[in-house]
Amino acid sequence: MKNKIFTKLIFLITFIVSIANANEFIIESSEIEILNKGEITQARNGVKIISSDGIEITGRDLIYNKKKSILKIYGNVKINDKNNNIISHGEEFIYYKNEEKIISNGETKTKIQNEYFLESENLIYERNLSQIYSENKSKIEDLNNNIFFADKFKLNTDTYILKAKNLSLYDNLKNQYYLNFAVVNLKENKFWVLIFLLTLKTLCLEIAKIIQD
Repeated sequence: MKNKIFTKLIFLITFIVSIANANEFIIESSEIEILNKGEITQARNGVKIISSDGIEITGRDLIYNKKKSILKIYGNVKINDKNNNIISHGEEFIYYKNEEKIISNGETKTKIQNEYFLESENLIYERNLSQIYSENKSKIEDLNNNIFFADKFKLNTDTYILKAKNLSLYDNLKNQYYLNFAVVNLKENKFWVLIFLLTLKTLCLEIAKIIQD
């Protein structure tokens, strides 16, 4: 009985636990359960996670795998990257600490530097690469009411360079633009449109075909 008590601990009062050798996370919850000799931590009914490098997360439940350094958070989740001023909201996130990669499952709303507002699904945020991207339809809006829609995109949060496929832009002057692929400097509102050119060999073949005809 004593072994079970020490193997499976459930705290019904607010408890703070510091996990991993480097104190990767501090977890606060009203109910924490420690399993598999400390390798797995589960928390329920309201959780708060603070990382050692500026990430603060709140949600309903979590599962933390200490060995793999993977944190799963569920239920009305808010992730605040204070160092980079990026805030995301959604129902489920997975934080791969070793890779510094955060992946959302389902609809996600993200605010970047209080300047850009992103709505997407299955969003991926790579902190070390300063990149946010998704393979799903997404919407980005800035403070000037310029709105971008894209089938897929990648945004560098340092340079604010947006790469988007099947981009639709509605600017604040009611102009509309449709591009198969574009690179956009969001800070300067500059566009680079990708133009596909025939290679010299292909071009020569096309010319020869025309001459023969």
